[in-house]
This record gives sequence, C-alpha cells and structure tokens, in this order.
Amino acid sequence: MSGNDGQLYKMTMGGTGKIKICGDKVRFLNTHKDWLYYINLSDWEVPGRGKLYRIKIDGTRREKLTDEDCEYLTIVGDWGRII
Repeated sequence: MSGNDGQLYKMTMGGTGKIKICGDKVRFLNTHKDWLYYINLSDWEVPGRGKLYRIKIDGTRREKLTDEDCEYLTIVGDWGRII
C-alpha cells in the first residue's frame, strides 16, 4: 500500500517500477492465489467500514463480493473470515 490515501500499488522487490493497481482506499489487504482481497473504504455506508472486493494481482477483474459493510477481513488457506 502507498501513502496515497490507502491506494494499492505494486513494484519490484528493489522498490522501482511503481504501478497503480487500483484507486480504491484499501484496508485489510489479503492475498490468495492470484487474487488480492480487501475492504474498500471508498465504498461504504457505515464510517470505518467498507464493502468486500477482490482484484487480480495484475489489476484486472476487479469485483465487489458483497453489498454489506465489513469491518475486518482475514484469509487463512482456503478460508476467509469477514466481520
């Protein structure tokens, strides 16, 4: 993540080649296989919460997974927990 209001970027291990993946305000970023899962604080109804989204690690196929506000997300193995 970047200091640019929580937006999501990727870069080389050396810290060069910074590329913006999406402009969402990202919270609780998790990875699983080729996907990044996160709570999108740019899409919310209750302050401090947001909707659950996922996006491919290359920045394609961004999808909203729920219309309910979430506060916390964690993925362990093939299981996820959303609060």
